[in-house]
Amino acid sequence: TCPAWTRYGVHTGQVLAGNFGSEQRLSYTVLGDAVNLASRLEGLGKHYGLYALTSADVVQAVDDCVFRAVDCVAVKGRVQGVVVHEPMGIKKDAEAETCERATATNDAFQLYLERRFSEAKKAYTSMHLRWPGDTLAPNL
Repeated sequence: TCPAWTRYGVHTGQVLAGNFGSEQRLSYTVLGDAVNLASRLEGLGKHYGLYALTSADVVQAVDDCVFRAVDCVAVKGRVQGVVVHEPMGIKKDAEAETCERATATNDAFQLYLERRFSEAKKAYTSMHLRWPGDTLAPNL
């Protein structure tokens, strides 16, 4: 049997949570921009071959995890692009190779943001050669 995998998106922000509806039909749910963005991140995971994506707001709020930048994407309902990240583990438990992969990815992404596209492509290609099982590099 194969394990059941699911994708998820994580964002932080204010939401409305509670029972919504009428007396005939109530539904406990959450509403708000933060929920919508988390849902969009979940959907983006398939495109990148990843199971978890977080927003930059989560990266800023959580300092004990290793994250790597994935992309800056246009998200429906937002004017500015959203930088998305993959959580890779808890810093104190992360293997050196995981930290190296995160650093290499973040460095390549920085080159991309600086519009140094040929250098970024070389960096991503180098990552794919070094870590052939990594699903991110071939999808960029």
